[in-house]
Amino acid sequence: MTATTSRCDPARPPAILLIGFDRSGTTAIARSLARIAGVELFMQPFNSGPVRAKMNRIWTEADATPADRDFLTGLSEGRLARDYIRSPWFERQSTATDFVPGHLHVVKTTLNHLTVGWSQRAAPALPHWGIWRDPRDVLASLIRNDLIETWFAQAAQELRAQVDPDSAVGRLYLPLADRVPDGLDSPARRAAFVIGLRSWYLFDSLPRGRVLFYDAFRADAGRGLSALTDLYRLPRAGVDGGAGVDGGDEARDANLVGRAFVPGTSYRHLIPARDRDAAEQLFAPLLALMRARHDLEDGP
Repeated sequence: MTATTSRCDPARPPAILLIGFDRSGTTAIARSLARIAGVELFMQPFNSGPVRAKMNRIWTEADATPADRDFLTGLSEGRLARDYIRSPWFERQSTATDFVPGHLHVVKTTLNHLTVGWSQRAAPALPHWGIWRDPRDVLASLIRNDLIETWFAQAAQELRAQVDPDSAVGRLYLPLADRVPDGLDSPARRAAFVIGLRSWYLFDSLPRGRVLFYDAFRADAGRGLSALTDLYRLPRAGVDGGAGVDGGDEARDANLVGRAFVPGTSYRHLIPARDRDAAEQLFAPLLALMRARHDLEDGP
């Protein structure tokens, strides 16, 4: 494989993996970080590649190829295995397509929730971070943008077939899918199941303190990202909140896909009335985990 190599300031790693669910503010947050001097964005390098094909199974060593391992360990060493990348988003939306000497590289992905257990073992020197947005707002945004069938039509079925029922997340979520009244009989319920299961596994796998909260970022970008910027000695002054996950000023809309919206507007009313209680049940284990593990404060 062809590769480039970078040495970074010893105060920070060459790269971090930044993982969040679709419509949770990953692009807005990643682009805001990339506006800080000395920070670069690697946009969605896993899209259209091996991770995309296996994103609905919990990875073990058997699921990973030598190329998967080399790419991740390369990121932790400041070495980019370019031949691994198949994503058009990476080429079009990244601020750099090679490592820049001395810079921190934010590797933004919405696919790697179920690889995290494996990837933290495979590349322990590569910090993993998560982005949290209330799952009700994620589901509402997916519905508003007509994405629950396009992106998640088969995901619930794949997860139910491929997640180990004896794993921690399997013990929680596989029986829950059957206990919800009327089951997963609608697109909204299937999407809520996918959001809940994949997010539970991600946030259960991440260390305390490695989560960025979207609502805090929207309220004050500098303070909302301070857990990361302070740890890596980056200036808060360079942080710009941009347009956010659902847009605002069209010229600065942070979404890669989807509609712009009026900042501060809630779209939870778009969740069909018959699906709201089911969604609450499917999100309950995730919300309980976030309160216990990552100090989530109760919201509306």
